[in-house]
Amino acid sequence: MIAAVPNVFIWIITASLAIPIHKQLDQAKSAELIDRLVAIHLYLRLVPGLILMVVSGAMMYQALATPPQKFPTGSQALRFGFRKYSTPASPSRITDRAQMRCPG
Repeated sequence: MIAAVPNVFIWIITASLAIPIHKQLDQAKSAELIDRLVAIHLYLRLVPGLILMVVSGAMMYQALATPPQKFPTGSQALRFGFRKYSTPASPSRITDRAQMRCPG
């Protein structure tokens, strides 16, 4: 939500101020309109964009700086479905399991 506010502000400024000035410049070139467009771009679009970049960088730093979580062990591992060892079952164990399911 924090990063959305500067983005929405930039979009509103672009739609309400910058695009109409561009349309006026299509009809007639004017140094005053160009100066106004440059000022709008610098102060109302570029500065919020830089703030957005800093906020996004701070959020990424917080997300990536947290230490990784350890895998659960013991009874917690059984509760979450983790095995103690990640090696595949031996073929004899697979055969034994198949025989237990299908007697005969």
